[in-house]
Amino acid sequence: MQIFLAAFENVPDPRPSNTRYDLGELLVIAFVSVLCGSNSCAEMAAFGRAKEPFFRRGFLKLKHAISSHDTFSDVFQMIDPKALDAAFGKVLDVVRRDPSKTSLSIKLKRAGWDDNFLCHVLNNISAT
Repeated sequence: MQIFLAAFENVPDPRPSNTRYDLGELLVIAFVSVLCGSNSCAEMAAFGRAKEPFFRRGFLKLKHAISSHDTFSDVFQMIDPKALDAAFGKVLDVVRRDPSKTSLSIKLKRAGWDDNFLCHVLNNISAT
């Protein structure tokens, strides 16, 4: 998951400097929740709350817990889509070069890469 956080560091945060929720952490939760079937910001927030113990185990600090659906919505309305696309491209480049860099596994056909790369985490998420 560190590759996601590292990639998201370069995405400019469009929110004021006094925001409560870390942008990288919010994007990781959104990304994983979408991979697991979330279709809305409300579902992202609910997924994040349901899987909060998983996210806290070792890679997200979640200083202010999980954000509300309103925060997810606000961020996705304001965020620079090109910067977000570039961040996802960096993640995919790392995984393509060396799949052992991540313990994640899912098929990303949409990204043009058909090999599993996100299964371990999704199995852990489903099991918790």
